[in-house]
Amino acid sequence: EEAFLAPMKASPNWRIAGEWNDYVDPSYRVDIFGEAPRFRYRTSRVMMSEEFKSMADSTLHDDLGMITCPIHVMRAEYGLLVTGEEPMLLPDRFMDEWRKRVPHLTEEIVKDTNHYTITLSELGGRAVAARIQQMADEVL
Repeated sequence: EEAFLAPMKASPNWRIAGEWNDYVDPSYRVDIFGEAPRFRYRTSRVMMSEEFKSMADSTLHDDLGMITCPIHVMRAEYGLLVTGEEPMLLPDRFMDEWRKRVPHLTEEIVKDTNHYTITLSELGGRAVAARIQQMADEVL
């Protein structure tokens, strides 16, 4: 498993908000399938491709107008990598549509995070936890 994970651990994805850590490691180990030396990830390329296709579906945003509660969206500053590409899961074009359809939406960019580190780094995790705590304090 260590040899299988070595390329992922060396990825620049983790350098933006901290090195590979105790949050990241189990999230990758749980997806390892098979026996040495033929490990692979459980998620197939076909599954990932289908997920990306569904995100491009024109009906994806149809139900946004039914949301009546306040929504706060936290987005990573970067996408999958650290090269300045837009956030992958919530790109600007999605957010433009969300802003139109959900008038009580607020949002923020979590600086120095990417697709992975917004939740799997100390920096990102603390930012998300702080926002959750602030929102809980407002309603309690």
